[in-house]
Amino acid sequence: MADDRVALAQGWTGPKEVDGKQTEGSWRSHQVPFGDMEKPEHVQLLEDWMQSYRPEELFDASGRLKPELAELAPAASVAWEPIPTPTRGAAA
Repeated sequence: MADDRVALAQGWTGPKEVDGKQTEGSWRSHQVPFGDMEKPEHVQLLEDWMQSYRPEELFDASGRLKPELAELAPAASVAWEPIPTPTRGAAA
């Protein structure tokens, strides 16, 4: 059986570098990429990152998910159904 998984760099959707330090593909991709929002360059990095998701294609002018995208979600009855387990979800 072939392995159909796609190998992507850690943090591939975020900024590649913050304050001269590599983020993409490093352990930093699992951290808060930039915490000091007093720095204008951090604000710009955050804005660029969020805009890379093209929110104008996902949401209408009032910020609601576009109906044609909402229709893609499965009905609640067939979405995630609880999986019965002997521990009923309690930690083992």
